[in-house]
Amino acid sequence: MTYREIILSVPVFKPEQYAHIGAGDYKYGACAAYYLKEKGVPLTMNYLGIAMFKMFPDLFYCDVDFKEYPSLDRLNREICMHMTITKKKEDAILAGSAKKGFQLTKYGEFLGKQIYESIIKGSSEGVNTRVKENVDSHKEGPSKEYYDIKNSAYFLEFTKTGQISKNAVWKLFKVIPFTQETTIKKKIKLAEAKALECNDTEVLEFLKRLLLQLE
Repeated sequence: MTYREIILSVPVFKPEQYAHIGAGDYKYGACAAYYLKEKGVPLTMNYLGIAMFKMFPDLFYCDVDFKEYPSLDRLNREICMHMTITKKKEDAILAGSAKKGFQLTKYGEFLGKQIYESIIKGSSEGVNTRVKENVDSHKEGPSKEYYDIKNSAYFLEFTKTGQISKNAVWKLFKVIPFTQETTIKKKIKLAEAKALECNDTEVLEFLKRLLLQLE
């Protein structure tokens, strides 16, 4: 197949197929980039932008009057900024540039594979969006606390029902009720910092509710 034929055959996903992935357009960009890489398609600006729109049209359309067309400025911003230029090098999905072409970073490829396979399987089982280097998984910090909470069963319950089970804060942090409050508040503060950076209002509300259980 030619590159054009591969691009035209990119699968189109419906919102309900990736609702479990949550916010963060960079994750869907990683998914599209991974798909193209596996098909042997070079990650040029055009190929990647078109693939992202074809794969996730409800995320990257122009506007409500032209949903059949991609938002060029949004795709450009997502690919050239949010996926490529990050505060920390290890957070980047892509290396390269629009002029010279892009390559998936190790993190980007791992994340893209996780997202793509979870959508194809129709389940969030096995999805771990904090898939940076495994050697960093033990380190305490905003990213770790944020993703640990975001990937928890308690947060998933909250996204579905809008409710938090009684004593969830103790169960989530695996401590005896009414103990280690200082440590828990510190972890919540770290997670809050990352949630603010990601503009993740749902996690912020969840953290707010957790703190209420400590009062």
